[in-house]
Amino acid sequence: MLMKKLLITLAITIALFASTTTAWAGIYNLDIARQPVNVTGKPVQKFTINGTIPGPTLRFTEGEDVTINVTNHLDNATSIHWHGFLIPANMDGVPGFSGFPAIEAGKTFTYRFKIRQSGTYWYHAHATAQEQDGVYGSIAITPKGKDPVQADREYVVLLSDFTNEKGDAVMRNLKMNSSYYNFNQRTMGDFFPLGQSGCPPSHLRFSPTAYYSRYQSSRVNPNYPPYHHGHLLHPFPILLHGRW
Repeated sequence: MLMKKLLITLAITIALFASTTTAWAGIYNLDIARQPVNVTGKPVQKFTINGTIPGPTLRFTEGEDVTINVTNHLDNATSIHWHGFLIPANMDGVPGFSGFPAIEAGKTFTYRFKIRQSGTYWYHAHATAQEQDGVYGSIAITPKGKDPVQADREYVVLLSDFTNEKGDAVMRNLKMNSSYYNFNQRTMGDFFPLGQSGCPPSHLRFSPTAYYSRYQSSRVNPNYPPYHHGHLLHPFPILLHGRW
């Protein structure tokens, strides 16, 4: 009888322990390197993650712990910032912030954190112009439990721009002249004519503040527009944590 009680107690203890431990997501390995990329028909040197621009889509599940090894094959320091993530400050990936020194050339840094949210996000470099030169990618996090959105198939769409110029060169040109790349050229706002009052027609349901921000920023800098994360700017619905 005593042995039976001990076995029952042991079984209950194991069950409780199993229910409180966290399932581990797959271990990701990201390699940042410089290599030729041909998008426009002319090969140019860009930065890639695992050989591609953008980098691979990372898929997590809410509640999991993740381990991500990032290896720097560049000649300069790099980093990966997990945009919009609720994570410890020392895992945020911004060099000089909360003791994170950056990932030096030839080194590997291991990120470890728990996934505390769901939805679509993105990751990117936080070092010089490496993001503009290709160090970015998308993230899809499945909600814990039943997904409220049911679909036969899921796609992740990541929108960005591409230039054969180096990101540092683009920034230098824009510092000299903010209209360097769009002087007397059509921009986003030009495709939606203004009304007589100088404002968008009411039937377009624009948010005046959002429209002004979008219109002015597109005039100033088409290569690195500001972000409006998680907002819907009528009539331009954008994906959560997307870029337009």
